[in-house]
Amino acid sequence: MPFLLPYLRLRDLGFSARSLAETDKFSADAYAYLTADPNLRLVGGFMRAWPKAEGALFPGFTITALAMLALVATLREASLVRWLTYLLAGSCVMLVAMVFGWTLRLPFLKITSFSRVLWIVIALGAVLLTISPEARSAAKRWWSHPVGMLSTLTLFAIVMSFGPHIHAKGRVVVDPSLYALFYDFVPGFDGLRVPARYGMIAALGLAALAGVGVRLLETAGLGALALVAALLIVVESFAVPIGVNDNWVVYKQPGLQPLPPTLTLEPAAEETYRFVAGLPASTAIVELPLGEPAFDIRYMFYSTRHWKPLVNGYSGGEPDDYRYLNQSLQDVGTRPDRAWNALIASTATHAIVHESFYAGDRGSRVSAWLWSKGATEVGTFGTHRVFALNARHSF
Repeated sequence: MPFLLPYLRLRDLGFSARSLAETDKFSADAYAYLTADPNLRLVGGFMRAWPKAEGALFPGFTITALAMLALVATLREASLVRWLTYLLAGSCVMLVAMVFGWTLRLPFLKITSFSRVLWIVIALGAVLLTISPEARSAAKRWWSHPVGMLSTLTLFAIVMSFGPHIHAKGRVVVDPSLYALFYDFVPGFDGLRVPARYGMIAALGLAALAGVGVRLLETAGLGALALVAALLIVVESFAVPIGVNDNWVVYKQPGLQPLPPTLTLEPAAEETYRFVAGLPASTAIVELPLGEPAFDIRYMFYSTRHWKPLVNGYSGGEPDDYRYLNQSLQDVGTRPDRAWNALIASTATHAIVHESFYAGDRGSRVSAWLWSKGATEVGTFGTHRVFALNARHSF
C-alpha cells in the first residue's frame, strides 16, 4: 500500500498507465543475465551477450557458484522418488534452455513449446508431491529453510524482470509471462516502467545465497577456499573509477549552455543554496531554466543542500501542469503574462535564475522579466539570482 497509493494519486494528476510497448522496452532480455556492465574491469569486456538499456544484469561467476552450492547442498538432503525427480530436474533444465531461445529437434522428439514444457514441469511436480509423502515432507522442509525461501525469491525476481513477454536476444520466446498477469490484474503494476530493475531483488537473493555458500565452505573446513571466493567477488565487481558525471548536452530546448562536467558546485552556487537554506520553512523554490532533464535532475540533487520544496522534477512522466509550465516559461519573451501566471500557479514563493545556464543574454532577460512582474531580488551570487515572487502582480 505505501507504494501503491502514490501511483493512484499520480493517476489523478494525469499520469496514464505504461503501455506494454514501453514496459517491454525496459524489460530484461534473458541474455541480460549473461551481460555485464562495461565498467566492470575483469568481465565487462567479454560478458556482452546482449547489450541493451537496463540489460546488464550479470551477477558474477563467484556469487552464482556460491549460490548454486547452497542450493544443491540443501536439495541433496531430500530423499525423493529418484526417477521422477530426475525427470522433473531435466524438464526444468529444458525450461531454462527455452527461455534463452533454445529448442530440441530430434528425429523422434521435438520440444519447441515453452508452455507445454511448463505444464509438464507443473504436472510432474504435482505427481511427485501426490505419490510421495517423503517428497511432501522434503518440500515443506526446503521451502521453510532460508535457502528455499531465498531461492524462490530470486527465481520470482528473475522471471518478473523479463517483463510482460520473455525475450531472448530480442526475440519473443514466451508470450505472455508471469509479469503480464500482475500488469493486468494487480493495481499499480501497469504504472511501472522498468521491470528489469527486479534484477536488484535477484541480486539481493543471490548475495544472501552466496553467504550461505560461504558458510557451508567454512563448516566443511574449507575456510581458505571461502576467503578466496570472497576475494574473487571483489575482483569481479571491481569498477573503479565509475563515470557518474557524464554530461549529455543535446537539449530539446534551444539557447541553453552546456552544464559543468561534474556535480561539484562552484563557490557562487554553493553560496546560493546556503542562502536558500536559510529562507523560511514555508519557502518553495523554482529554478530556471526549467524542464530540461539534465538541469532538473541536478536541481533535485542540489535540493539536498537546502531541503525546501522544489517545483522542478524529473521522472519517467510528468503531469499536465508541469508540461504547461515548461512550455510557458519558454515563451517569456513573446508571452510574458502567460509565463508569469503559470509560474505563480506553480505555488513557488522564490525563483532562482541561473543566468550562466542560458546562452547569450537570455539569462539576464529572464531576470528582467521577473523584475518587471514585481518579483523582488533578494540575493545575488555571481550569475545566480534569487527572486521572491509576488502573486499580486499576476494578470
